[in-house]
Amino acid sequence: MRVLFDGYWWDGDARGTRAVQRELILAWHRAFPRDQLSVALRPESPADDLPAAVNRVTVRLRPHALSNLVELRRLARRERADALVVHDFTPLGGATATIVHDAMHRDHPAWFPMSQRLYSSAILPSARFATIVATGTRSEAARIERHEWALAPVTSIGVAARTSLTTASPARPAIVADVTQFALTRGRLGTRDGIDDAVAAALASSRVTTQSPLIVVVDSSRRSVEARLSARHRAARDTGRIRFSGRLTPAELSWMLRHTALVLSLAPDENMALPAMEATWFDAPLVASDVPAHREVAGGWAHLVPVGDAVAAGAAIDARWHAAGDEEARERILARADWRAAARELRAAIVSSTAR
Repeated sequence: MRVLFDGYWWDGDARGTRAVQRELILAWHRAFPRDQLSVALRPESPADDLPAAVNRVTVRLRPHALSNLVELRRLARRERADALVVHDFTPLGGATATIVHDAMHRDHPAWFPMSQRLYSSAILPSARFATIVATGTRSEAARIERHEWALAPVTSIGVAARTSLTTASPARPAIVADVTQFALTRGRLGTRDGIDDAVAAALASSRVTTQSPLIVVVDSSRRSVEARLSARHRAARDTGRIRFSGRLTPAELSWMLRHTALVLSLAPDENMALPAMEATWFDAPLVASDVPAHREVAGGWAHLVPVGDAVAAGAAIDARWHAAGDEEARERILARADWRAAARELRAAIVSSTAR
């Protein structure tokens, strides 16, 4: 099979999309080495870790939506691709498979600026041009179907921990150089990733102290993080119980996940729940918000608490600090969390659709 993949975010800033693009392409190459793969990349993407057997083609248009809508179908014809796999935005001439990462902007428009809502508004309508619509979790598939019934059935391919973390050689970051215990949360500042809820929970906990702080890892430069801290965040930081970190390397984040007393994943909604999945992979005690994606991805391992309940989350921190979890549940979770299995699921759906 000849397959052209959308790789616009291979080295880009779209954290979740980048992870899924990379993992699916690399897993597909390992699982089906006889398939001829091409990846459409931006000119500035170095892609040094792209396997030599995978062909590189270049997209010129920006942003991602315009590139997908206009360029990719033409490139697929040029590459004589049997299948075209894209992310979020479907070419107007159609695609074999579109992976829609989430439809949260439909349920929670207030979490997104108007510009992002307008930009994302083309995702679900354009997906009607796809032969197959897929996403990471069953819970997100249900959300997409609820908002765009014409796309049903949406295929759930599954998610797994990022290999950049699971294969990294751990390196202790400077932000925890002076402490022996800490809790960990990560995400974007603001409502969507639950950083405010995590800070409130930590302040309600007796375990989180100046000697055992909550480390908040934000995927931005340290200077950017400092500039964007709200007054509430600055007040929490000034107590010494909360520390805000900028972007960590995979090696540093791997070390944090291996040594943390507890991971907080308190987003008020989730699509793939990668932070919860990765905490589970690293055997870290996990306190997570009780939302469908967390139940699906980490149910049985995570201690689930009501969304926005700082008192319950603070009590859960105290109860789960360095606590052993249900290892049988963890083994069941990890047995089904595999990127090659996701690639096989997507390829099987493509083969089935082309055989009709």
